[in-house]
Amino acid sequence: MKLTPLDIRHKEFRRGLRGYADSEVDEFLDEVADEFERLFKENIDLSEQVESLQEKVDQYRNLEETLQKTLISAQERRGAQGQRSERGATYPARSRDEGARHGERLVRR
Repeated sequence: MKLTPLDIRHKEFRRGLRGYADSEVDEFLDEVADEFERLFKENIDLSEQVESLQEKVDQYRNLEETLQKTLISAQERRGAQGQRSERGATYPARSRDEGARHGERLVRR
């Protein structure tokens, strides 16, 4: 059974032979209802905060995933460029030598 602050405020008790003082019971029930209502509202607020924080966590996880993919892609590209640079390292020297020979031929003419 769900209990609400209103249920607590409107609760009626049967009278017994030597029962409790009505005013004390009513006063206590009002205090219980007030505290119950405060906790109920706090629970709603905390639930909303949890939902909001969960959304932020999801956003950060997506961002992290994107950054990881970007980093991996950059590392792969750097590796591929490094391999091309290593293969091409002999070409500039050869081209320079060919250029020098071509220049010499032109000068001899």
